[in-house]
Amino acid sequence: MFDERQGATLEWCWTAPVRSHRPVSRIQSAIRYISSIYLREPWWAEFWSGAIAIGWAVVFFVSGVNIFDRVPLQLLSSISSGPIWAWFCLIAGVAQLTFLMLDKRCLRWLSALVMSWFPCMVVLSIALDVPVSPSVAVYGGWAGINLFSIFRLLRRAP
Repeated sequence: MFDERQGATLEWCWTAPVRSHRPVSRIQSAIRYISSIYLREPWWAEFWSGAIAIGWAVVFFVSGVNIFDRVPLQLLSSISSGPIWAWFCLIAGVAQLTFLMLDKRCLRWLSALVMSWFPCMVVLSIALDVPVSPSVAVYGGWAGINLFSIFRLLRRAP
């Protein structure tokens, strides 16, 4: 992509924003902003994932309602019972937040991998049931957050 008028190369749209005195259109500005969001470290994604896991476990323990009785989760219930999964989410969520605060990339990657497994299994369990529950979107978003973190942490510079 070349600017014929000035003979200079234009910046590729997926690079970090560069400060210049040239005026930038709103579309270029929006593209740069969106690309800078994607290029940032996935700190908030990991934070929200750990907070969701802790919240899920706390609500499970406080409510006393077993979600595995109401929503058919054959894949997870065949492995273990509901309280075990609540403890898993609580421990994994605390670990994810701890590794995030310590900023150890390998541990953050492993915790994102572990935290993506549980909601992916819930999505598969709900998707195999007919009719499909709308909660599949929530668990799918939770899994997506962690899958995004996995790929972003792999590409992050050391």
